[in-house]
This record gives sequence, structure tokens and C-alpha cells, in this order.
Amino acid sequence: MIWEDILAGSVAVGLLAFVLFVFLIFYVYVALVLQTIAKKTKTKNSWMAWLPVFNLYLMVKSAKLPGWYFFGYFLAIIPFAGALLATAFGIYVWWKIAEQRNHPGWFSILFLIPILGLVLMGVIAWSDNKSTKKVVKKSPVKRVVPKKTTTKKAPVKKATTKKKVPASKSKSKGTIKKVTKRTSRKKTIKK
Repeated sequence: MIWEDILAGSVAVGLLAFVLFVFLIFYVYVALVLQTIAKKTKTKNSWMAWLPVFNLYLMVKSAKLPGWYFFGYFLAIIPFAGALLATAFGIYVWWKIAEQRNHPGWFSILFLIPILGLVLMGVIAWSDNKSTKKVVKKSPVKRVVPKKTTTKKAPVKKATTKKKVPASKSKSKGTIKKVTKRTSRKKTIKK
């Protein structure tokens, strides 16, 4: 009987040690992923990835969302529906992070599949998806530059027009006055 109790206790301690070891590996992996994403998205304080609650804030900032979105993770406190709301919120944040890293946002929906979610975290963090980046290529067509033109002012010419002045304004009836106007023209000369 004593040996059975000792054996059962050692199995429980061994199992607990194994679970803690797996949890530690998982925690280090996720912290490295978040720190890498924060550095590549140029988010300040990437060291927050190693602290338990601060890493959630770092995720929100890496997604380029306002800081108060951090409180969305506390939806899990609500009984029954809280877990679903917090999961949906987490998918939304990872969607935005994926878009910041030039990956399709729908990757975040696949986080619901346990092992695949861990793999996709690493893909988002360490791969540079250049296929969706907006690359502006120079066209091989040569640009035609128009010849330079200079503008010179043409000499001012006096134009004469004849106007009939009404009889009431003039001294004599029916006289015609010459009115002069100054006009200027610009000519374009090609060199």
C-alpha cells in the first residue's frame, strides 16, 4: 500500500512537471513571436511580449489599433458568452496583425485549429510575404520630354476703333471719335 501511494504521487509529480515544461515552451514561443512581430511592425516596447498581461496590450498596438482595444480581452469575464466574445476579439486582433505583416487576414480564422494556429503565428512573425506588397515598377517606356519653349512679349500695338458718340454728349451732332486701346499678345517661340 505504501508503495502504491508513492508510485501514484511520483506519477502525478512527473505529469505536472511535463505539463509545466510544455507550457513553458509554449510561452517562450509565443513571446518570441510577439516580440518579432512588434519589431517588424515598428511597435515600441517589444519587451512587453514577455510579461503576461502586457503582451495582450502589445498585440493590440502591433495591430495598429487604439490602446483601449486592450480591454476587449476582458470580455472573457462575462459568463457563458464571454469566451466566445473574447475568441472573436482575438481573431480580429490577429487579423489586423496579419494584415500589418502583409499576410491575408483570414489566417487568423485558422487559429481556431490548435496546432495550426501556433504554426501560423510563426509564419506571420518570421516570413516576409512580398507577393502582396505594393511594388511600383518603373515602366520600360521612355518618357518624351517636350522641347523647351520661351515666351516673349510681343510689342504693344495700338488698336483703333471708331465709336459713335451720342449727340447729347458731343458738341456737334453725329461726330465720330477715335478710341485707342492698348493690347498685348504673347507669342510662343520654339527653340
